[in-house]
Amino acid sequence: MKPSFRFALFNLPRQHNMQTIVIIQTTVGSMEAAQQLAMKLVEAKRAGCIQIDGPITSIFNWQGSQCEESEFRLTCKTVQSLRQLTIEFLQANHPYEVPEIIVADVEAAESYFTWLATQVTK
Repeated sequence: MKPSFRFALFNLPRQHNMQTIVIIQTTVGSMEAAQQLAMKLVEAKRAGCIQIDGPITSIFNWQGSQCEESEFRLTCKTVQSLRQLTIEFLQANHPYEVPEIIVADVEAAESYFTWLATQVTK
């Protein structure tokens, strides 16, 4: 069945007063695990803000079997200079053997960037 809508990304010109931030998404198996991981990331100043969605349904193959699981998605916001350290922190503290870690650079309002940068500065 084809979706009834289309989603497209356009290469739009950069707007004034916009700054690049990093969005890192990952999933975990429970709200408790999501909250614990989010708290660790914020306390370690690896992310300035984390949103938790869920439950969502994930369908995937794991160790030869098709799986369908409820998960919770964390959307973590950080700055470019902490990109790799945040990824490494997630890998070291994630409860999954093979965590989903998806990273994207996005444009954010300069005021949000400024606030975010103050949250992740030691």
